[in-house]
Amino acid sequence: MITIGDIHGNFDKLLRNIIHYDLHDEILIQIGDFGIGFDPIMVELIKLVNIDLELEKRNCKLYIIRGNHDNPSFWEKNRITDLKYITFIEDYSILDIEGKNVLFIGGGISIDRKKRKRDVSYWYHENIKPNLEFMKSLKENSIDILITHTPITKIFQYKLTTDLEYYTSKDSFLIEDLKEEQDLLNEYNDILLATQKDSLKYWVAGHLHIDALQIINDIKYKVVNIDDFYEIKF
Repeated sequence: MITIGDIHGNFDKLLRNIIHYDLHDEILIQIGDFGIGFDPIMVELIKLVNIDLELEKRNCKLYIIRGNHDNPSFWEKNRITDLKYITFIEDYSILDIEGKNVLFIGGGISIDRKKRKRDVSYWYHENIKPNLEFMKSLKENSIDILITHTPITKIFQYKLTTDLEYYTSKDSFLIEDLKEEQDLLNEYNDILLATQKDSLKYWVAGHLHIDALQIINDIKYKVVNIDDFYEIKF
């Protein structure tokens, strides 16, 4: 299976990359910030149908999780019904893909949310929806791969220094919200290390617009850069 970083609505480039890499019979997982919902619904549907037709020719399936630059309504049940090879994956779904159990958790915080227009280029419910009860209910060693839009930033020693200083001057709640988000992800990580230590091999995310890999406790924590393709191998 191949994961794809943030594409921010650059669907033409996504198609060019699929053609460039000559992908056939592949499972593709786009890890959020697909960039859906910024145009009128009929315009978005035409774009999706074009991608769906190319995937059909190549017998490839595309799974998409929710990023912070995505309209959450596309992840509501039965919102899009005419696509055969594209699936919008709801948060906290677990799918068997190529014999591996993959857990999907979308969402994230836009640090530039104050300059965006609500329900047009920013959606109030963009953040990760906490579900500690679900995470604690996972059977031991039942998850092989975790796909989230937002990674744990401390693992990659990532700091938003310049941008963060600018945007926090415009958004008095941003620091607090980002800390709450990271606290949640760190709690999820602790749960996974306790319950999935023998099965979990990958935690793949995007959002930071960097290419980075850290291996800790035999888990590959990977951040996929914008438009990049990253293959998960066992």
